Amino acid sequence: MSEPKHIKQLLRERVAELAAYLFPDGRREGVHWCVGDITGVTGASFKICIAGNKAGSWGDFADSRKHSQNLLDLWMQARNADFKTALRECTDWLGTPISRYEQRGTQFWPAGAADQIPADFLSVEECRRAVKMAVTLRNDPKLCEQIANARGWKSETIRDLTVGPHLGWHEGKLAFIYETGVKLRWRQDDERVIRWAFGKPWLWRGSLVNCARTVVLSEGETDTISLIDAGIERTEGTVAIALPSASTFDERWTSLFEGKEVILAFDADKAGQEATRRVSQLLRMHVASLKQLNWGGLRRAS
Repeated sequence: MSEPKHIKQLLRERVAELAAYLFPDGRREGVHWCVGDITGVTGASFKICIAGNKAGSWGDFADSRKHSQNLLDLWMQARNADFKTALRECTDWLGTPISRYEQRGTQFWPAGAADQIPADFLSVEECRRAVKMAVTLRNDPKLCEQIANARGWKSETIRDLTVGPHLGWHEGKLAFIYETGVKLRWRQDDERVIRWAFGKPWLWRGSLVNCARTVVLSEGETDTISLIDAGIERTEGTVAIALPSASTFDERWTSLFEGKEVILAFDADKAGQEATRRVSQLLRMHVASLKQLNWGGLRRAS
């Protein structure tokens, strides 16, 4: 599930509150919040369903063709905002980068993923620490720009990744936020240092796999960020995730990829070639298709 899709889900869960927030001059009629049009003028032809099976549906009932269930789009139109602005404003309004990190239990996972989640995901206190790291980075545009410039990424990509939350900042260190822990990365005496602040390895952004059609799997978080920055997730149904390292792939993770189209985006060095060989062997019998991205094009994984 992509981050915008998850934001839309969270907005649906609070649609009654959202409708009143966007259109404070509206009024409730049965299961609908009613205004005259998208600008919020007094009236009743524009309705947002706030209860029942159709909660989240909205549109101008004077024109039966103009209906939608996309509450992020409703925000964009009501606030005259572009997509990224609306996404950030919605995230702020929801009050946390992603509310699933404020609770502990399987309810925050995509439907059908309960049998795939790690048995030892973060505790409540660890979730709060991870969210704090994400907020620290997200609220510092200069830091986002600094990180982006150092890696050749767009600062918007850095900030968007705090929404998961997948990326954060902790005591001068870049924090890669997993569902099972937080890995810190920094340079010390010109040497790259990687340490786990708490928790243990899993798949970075692994919770997105369940609702994806195509999964692009790289051998590290920074490679995945480069792919996202290049626009690989603009294709609907595609998500990019990372192994915690080229040598780390638990055989039990294969069930996550059942029936998916998988693209391996590992490096061409010895470690990457070995990762391609091993992961291909483990996934081949489970996935719908398996290909390899050699950073110059796609080819079938051997």
